[in-house]
Amino acid sequence: MRFSLKFLTLSALALLIIASAAFPARAAASAPLLIGLKGDIWAWDGQALQKRTNYGNNFAPILSPDGTHIAYGSTAQGAVDNRKLEGGHSGADPTNIYVLTVANNNAIRIAEQPADAVYRIGEKAKFTLRSTPSWSPDSKAVAWTQFLYNSSVGSAGTMQLVVYDLATQKSRVIVDDIPQAAGEGGSTLDPSWGAGGIAIVNSLTVNPSPTDFATDLTVYAPDGTLIAHKGFKVDQSTAQTFWINDSGKNYIAHGAYDNASGITKWSLFDPANPASLIDMNGVPELYSVSAPNGATIYEGAQDSWFSNVGGLPSKVADAKSVYYLTSAFAISPDGQQIAYVNYEPGTVTVAANGKSSIVAPDSATAVVWGATAWRVRHQ
Repeated sequence: MRFSLKFLTLSALALLIIASAAFPARAAASAPLLIGLKGDIWAWDGQALQKRTNYGNNFAPILSPDGTHIAYGSTAQGAVDNRKLEGGHSGADPTNIYVLTVANNNAIRIAEQPADAVYRIGEKAKFTLRSTPSWSPDSKAVAWTQFLYNSSVGSAGTMQLVVYDLATQKSRVIVDDIPQAAGEGGSTLDPSWGAGGIAIVNSLTVNPSPTDFATDLTVYAPDGTLIAHKGFKVDQSTAQTFWINDSGKNYIAHGAYDNASGITKWSLFDPANPASLIDMNGVPELYSVSAPNGATIYEGAQDSWFSNVGGLPSKVADAKSVYYLTSAFAISPDGQQIAYVNYEPGTVTVAANGKSSIVAPDSATAVVWGATAWRVRHQ
């Protein structure tokens, strides 16, 4: 999922500084809160916001499981320049991918555009679209899907699954041509890399009814071997998909959100037994890997999301405000603070010890802090 991002204005920056100063003085729990904000990445250290990138066309940061790096997509410079000249193109932006070391702010580009890329609108356009990146469980590799767009062949281009190894600094295509059933031409699908493999999910409208949906779920091993595949029809569109643990076993959580009722139905998919989905006997709960008994964020009644930060449950968001759960919530490494994005108007709130404060007033798209994971909360 991507958002249209713009440069910060001086007035907005002043509001950011004032809002940050209003929060009670507290250390940032040994790691900064990182925020995707108006096309750049910012860090909140418990006192103030500091700008980590200065491009204006970066996407949401994705934190490595060990908390040492972030990966993020970025609109290619050629596409930015072309947008100014021709007004851009319809659809997703041609994307490069970067990995940034949190401790020293050193960033390297791990995926770029082809040397002969053409960003003009028309029959000669040629560039690469890339998905949101996903980290391997051991933080040693990054995966993404990419679509090699060539306007001379239109949507008949190739969708690939790629893995980049941080040690060798090399990427390799592990699935050269993802089947059409697992991805529509001319777009990318966000992978989710967990203990059970790399999952790719696509939600499609079933013709002729625009209210009927089909979900196609594919799981690959890190070497590209197909582990599991299932296609199934659901009554609602797929809202969220991520790896989750239930009583020591890893599943893929599938949330189907019904716009009419405002209710999300959660199911579990077991790649080892792909015959069917099973109902989730509980709700998704986000917790800190380093402090699993600390603050958590979980789904409560009527599709609202709650946190037990400070010991008592408190509401943090409605489902309609949370477009992308894996980017909307964050927990500090010590498990004592939480942060969340309300996408309308894009505020970032930090809560601790029964108090909360807005540290970014608008236009935020994502937050990451300490390493987190999902588990089923049995009620």
